[in-house]
Parts: sequence; C-alpha cells; structure tokens
Amino acid sequence: MLVLTIVLAEALDIAEKERVAFDFEAVYQKIVGEPEFEIVGFSPEIFDEVVRLKNVKEIHEKGD
Repeated sequence: MLVLTIVLAEALDIAEKERVAFDFEAVYQKIVGEPEFEIVGFSPEIFDEVVRLKNVKEIHEKGD
C-alpha cells in the first residue's frame, strides 16, 4: 500500500493540533515497520491516479 508523504504531513498536523486524538508516532512506526507499506512522494503520476480513483462510486464495487 502506498502512503503519500502529504498524507503523513496532514496526519501529523492534525495530531499536533489535537483535532483528532490519535498517536501519530505509533501509526507512523507501524507504517515504517510493515513491508506492505511504502512511503512515496506525491508525484504528478500519483495525483493522476488519485483523480482516477475519486471516480470510484463504491469502494466495495465488484469488477466485471
């Protein structure tokens, strides 16, 4: 699973401002420690994929 650096930055900001109570450090360590996660920069190609995925109407939609 790709984790965008901008998502981590936003999560850190939310945690530091105490908008939502969660342990950012624990979440971050979990992401860093699990091989299933890969932290990546927010490139134009990734943004294009985000835009494409926004058009999915239902996350549990079955493919044809």
